[in-house]
Amino acid sequence: MEKKYQVIAKVSSDKFVKYHVNNLLSFTKFLDEKFIGWRYFNVFDIRTGQQLSNFTTKCRPDKKTL
Repeated sequence: MEKKYQVIAKVSSDKFVKYHVNNLLSFTKFLDEKFIGWRYFNVFDIRTGQQLSNFTTKCRPDKKTL
């Protein structure tokens, strides 16, 4: 079973979006294509709601899962 995360991303100065993702690399590519000015995103455990990690435009994930 694939890991699934809840991700909250800041995509502009006043807008946040929330997604359920299982591949952080694909999600980063999606942000690059759809939200060119995105700033960062926080990754949460979908079951517990605990924050697991965060990434920025300069500090990106290097694996598809944590």
